[in-house]
Amino acid sequence: MSNSATVAKFTWDDMPKERVTNRIDRRIVCGESTMVAHVYLEKGAVVPEHSHHNEQLAYILKGRLRLPDLDIIEPFTT
Repeated sequence: MSNSATVAKFTWDDMPKERVTNRIDRRIVCGESTMVAHVYLEKGAVVPEHSHHNEQLAYILKGRLRLPDLDIIEPFTT
């Protein structure tokens, strides 16, 4: 049996940030049908309305995020 899959290693800190707006930066790794992103939002940043054909998951490392029609989301602390 032959396995022709290719494995790639990415290190977030070695990847340059891409400027999206004057208050939003990101780093992205894309596969054929999957995307993983680190998104950096400065205080007061507004993410433009957009959509994706696949599900999106997010976790917050620091700060807080306000989503329309939802409460403020903050990092989990113990």
